[in-house]
Amino acid sequence: MFVTAAWCWFQVDYGTVIPVVTVLFTDALIAHRRAIWRPVLAGLSLLALVAPFAYYYELLSRTVDTREGNWGYRFLLNLFNMNEYYAPFAMLAVAAAIVAMRWKNLPSLERRLVLVSLGILGALVIWVTTAAPFAFLRYTIMAAPVGCFLCAWTLARGCRWRPVPIILLGVVLVFTPWLSLPARIAVPVPMGRPGNLLWRSELLRLGTEVFGHQRDPNRIVIEWLRENSKPTDEILINYEDIPLMYYLPNPVRGGIAAFRVEDDSKKPPEFAVLRRSVPFVHWSVFIREMKRYSWTQMPVQAPDIPWGNNPDPTTQNLERIAVPDLVVARRNQAEAP
Repeated sequence: MFVTAAWCWFQVDYGTVIPVVTVLFTDALIAHRRAIWRPVLAGLSLLALVAPFAYYYELLSRTVDTREGNWGYRFLLNLFNMNEYYAPFAMLAVAAAIVAMRWKNLPSLERRLVLVSLGILGALVIWVTTAAPFAFLRYTIMAAPVGCFLCAWTLARGCRWRPVPIILLGVVLVFTPWLSLPARIAVPVPMGRPGNLLWRSELLRLGTEVFGHQRDPNRIVIEWLRENSKPTDEILINYEDIPLMYYLPNPVRGGIAAFRVEDDSKKPPEFAVLRRSVPFVHWSVFIREMKRYSWTQMPVQAPDIPWGNNPDPTTQNLERIAVPDLVVARRNQAEAP
């Protein structure tokens, strides 16, 4: 069952399964040291089942050339995200202290579960910092259930199962940043700090996201193209090409990989959508392609921000009102010389 679950996890997300399985097998080797063949056999079975797909996905030859900042910079950002959003370091320190002080009194499985959970959080932060190009919260948010478990266990064990203090501290944990504040000094992060010290600022943002309305550049552009293009018209776009592929029948070229931007075997693109706010695309390729033809800019009032719906906390400071519009252009039938 373990090997089957790990194999399925690998097919869904081959990144996060590596640090988690490493921690689980380390625990299994220690727990079954008198019958070490059992975890070793499970590990070899999993490795044999995963190896063909690791080869097929070319995992060993993949490299990431677009990492932002050095390793230490991304590591501090990941620590900040963990402490701020799903596992305050104060709670983790108390959990470790409870295990140490009550080592002989805690049931062995309960003790192992807490230590494995702490190990998973640490391993995941180190792995994501090393493998991912940036420290977005979405790269580690899958560990939030582990953080929730550790916080709940710490409250229950620390308050000796008394409901009133558990509920009061739980309210403080959920609705205020107070338990995250001590680590903000120890983990200085070069990013905008949440300014509110009384309640969690993301709660107000949650209300805006659920009940409010913002100008979504992707929706505006897609709805305009649906009304003004034919299904066979090809669209050139420098970023956010996936939403167009999903919602429109049109062929799309471009994106971060500059896919088929300069493809002479196909007919020229009929439309172009350019985000001037995006610095990490191959601008020289797109500029060359744009200069090959003459264009007329369309009156599409979509804000020029890099993306539409991006709930990551590091992207919430983008102002959607006081920004220029995206460049949405239609190729003139008479090409420029």
